Formats: sequence, C-alpha cells, structure tokens
Amino acid sequence: MRCIEMDHERWEVWKGHIAVAMLLAIAIALSACKVGGVDGKVTLDKGQAPDTQATLGSAVAAPASTPAAGVVDPAEPVTFAAAEAVYRDGRYDEAAAMFTSYTAGKPNNAWGQYMLGLAAWKAGDAERSETAFRKALEIDPKHVKSWVNLSRVYLDVGQPDSALDCLDQARALDSTSAEVYRLLGRARAEAGQTDDAIEAYRTAVTLDDQDAWSFNNIGLLDLDQGLTGDAVGALARAVDLRPDVATFHNNLGMALEQTGYFAGAQDQYRLAVQADSSYQKAAANLQRIDGWKDKQDLPPLDLPGLEQKFLDQVIRR
Repeated sequence: MRCIEMDHERWEVWKGHIAVAMLLAIAIALSACKVGGVDGKVTLDKGQAPDTQATLGSAVAAPASTPAAGVVDPAEPVTFAAAEAVYRDGRYDEAAAMFTSYTAGKPNNAWGQYMLGLAAWKAGDAERSETAFRKALEIDPKHVKSWVNLSRVYLDVGQPDSALDCLDQARALDSTSAEVYRLLGRARAEAGQTDDAIEAYRTAVTLDDQDAWSFNNIGLLDLDQGLTGDAVGALARAVDLRPDVATFHNNLGMALEQTGYFAGAQDQYRLAVQADSSYQKAAANLQRIDGWKDKQDLPPLDLPGLEQKFLDQVIRR
C-alpha cells in the first residue's frame, strides 16, 4: 500500500506544532536553560508523516508493562502512524483494535476508517470491515480504494453482485485502473458472466501488461471454455512474469496436458513443486502423467511464440 498523503487536518495541526516548537526554541535561547522533560524538538521517526495527534517530544515515562496484542491502552492516545506500523507488521487483530480506537476519536477521517476496514478484513472480520469501508465512503464517496477493497470483502463472502456494484462506482471514478478491471473480471466470473469477465481481464492487461494474475485468470477461463490454445498463451505470459508462483506453473501444465504436450506439462508441474514443495495438486499431476510422451504430429512446443501470439491478439494498441 502506498504511503497515505497528509490531509488538510494533519497539515493544520502540524503547522501549529511547528509554531510551538519555534517559540520553545526562542525561550530556551533566551533563558539558557532546558524545559523540564522536553527538549523542544518534535520527535518523529525518519520519513514518517506527522499524525494529527503528534506531540512535542515526550515527558511521559514508559509504561510499566506492554499491553497484550489486540489490546489498546486507554491511557495512551493511538496515532495513525503507530496503528499503520502495526498493520504493516502483519498484526492485523491488533491493528484493527488500534484503528478502532483511532477512529473513535476521529470518526470523520476517511483514511482512518479505510485502514480499519483493511485491518479487519485481513483479520478475517468481514462484517466489521464492511462497516468501516461504508463509513469511509459516507465521509468521502470518491474514495476509490474503499470501493475497491469493499468489493474484495463482498467477493470473499460470496456476494459478487454487491462487488459489481462497488466496482462500477470505482470504475466511474478511475477508468484507467488495471486493478479495478481485474476485480471486475473476478466478480463477473463468479456471477456466471464468463464472456464479460474475459473482456474485463483483457482490458486489465491492456492497461497493465505486467498484470500476471489477470493473464492467469484469462487462461483459466479459456480452459473452461475449451480454448486451450489461447489458454497456453495467456498462462505462458503469467509464468513469464511471475516464475515464482507455483499456481501459474500448475495451470500452464494443465493447459499443455490438454493440448497433448505431455513433456512440457511435466516440466511445468515440476517447476510448480520446486516453487512450492507443499503444493500437492501439482505433485499429483506430475505423478499422474510422469513419463508420458507427447501426442504424435504436434509441432515443436514454442512457449515464447505462443505467448507473443496471444499478446498480439489481446493487447489493444
């Protein structure tokens, strides 16, 4: 997630902090003594944007004990930066608790509600996440990230129609986002709109030809429709972009197997297992066709050529 820009409220508070700091510095220079417990400097981590609750140093002693994960100490105000740092550390339950405390004090901060929605979603609390994203959108109906991530919540709980409504809003606000079209493809596929899903994915890869997951998803939908030739080209592109993803190798292996290129399929299943030794599906696929020879009369397998042919057909210049 990109760093969140400082909003107007944060800037106004920060200007006030700077003014106070300057006054303190002047007072120190005139009196040639230190302010008890405070050195007159704003204490912020390097590169960290000041929070609306940032203070001028700290004269407060460290707490005797550290609160347990997910528990917020009511005696200490929660800053946006501190809660975000916990989120980035992957402690999502704790981050959700901290952003709950933060938004209680600043209920009209859309970014606070948005981060609460993200943390709750990552923590597996879909209902709490939905509520937070909805509050963010009540504050700022043009908050694209909230529309996008609310759609993910709905997809996770099996509500593709609700996800489509969110993505229509997001697309109206940003029609150049490959992410929006990728999620639109997923939502349409889950709603049974296969042709429209493929169209959305093709738009996504036109906007971003490095979007490996969209190429993978196009390939899977082509396989479902029996378009194995197109599937091989799309999945070859996904593997080319992300050779570290075991799923992509396994899916390309399935497409090659269906076209009769059994040796190439075995190679991809092996690569899948090498990328993820716990990937049982790929291991089973390899064991099932191990030693099989390619079907007769097939031309030599040219994955780079099939990938380029697919790109020429799909990418809209």
